[in-house]
Amino acid sequence: MPQKLLQPSTAQRGFTLPELLIAAVIGLGVVGLGGMGLVSILGSSKSASAQTDRRAELNRSLEFIATEVRHADTIAQDAAAAAKPASFTSSLPITNAQPVLVLRLAAASEPIIYYIGAASDNTWLGPRVVYRWGPAYDVQGNFSNPTDPSNWTHEPLIDQIDDSSAQPTCPSSGMPKVNGLAGFFACVDSAGKVAEIHQMGQVSKPLGIKETYQVSSAVSTRPVAAVP
Repeated sequence: MPQKLLQPSTAQRGFTLPELLIAAVIGLGVVGLGGMGLVSILGSSKSASAQTDRRAELNRSLEFIATEVRHADTIAQDAAAAAKPASFTSSLPITNAQPVLVLRLAAASEPIIYYIGAASDNTWLGPRVVYRWGPAYDVQGNFSNPTDPSNWTHEPLIDQIDDSSAQPTCPSSGMPKVNGLAGFFACVDSAGKVAEIHQMGQVSKPLGIKETYQVSSAVSTRPVAAVP
């Protein structure tokens, strides 16, 4: 009896090598695109978080300054012309410092001075930095050395301050004198009791773009015997 030759069923035929290679390439492409998308999402999230943190830093630094202004007895209307202690000028870490706020407090023997200038070293990012010269604080939030200005230090408060060449102006006609530069300046009333403080910091965005973020505060003095 003649025997039928067994023929392979085309319905059960496996994938050919070219088909497998094409499928592998497509799979790798899909995985690669998915990975790139995930990296992009994570990068965007990290960038957004950094921008939020930076804005929070600028707000915190301005609030710190505003708190000391509230505790001041008086604010010098012309910060550049106000007398500066020898212990301040002899220890300046930078040249061309621009005084912005000169605060007289009952709890301190010399005025606390805020100023703006270039970064003092590579630790701080330019183009400009806000500095504070005054007594240090202890863990309770009180001045630790209020009557010993020889031991007061010039401390950078916040860096990456804008260096725009635009001339700042005081928004109020009752405060015509501008103290400082565009990145950090203050306007003080003639009585030395109210200050409008403006601070502009750089915020890094994707693709190397720099955005300027401005924070402002109008503060009046409410002097007390000591900072709580």
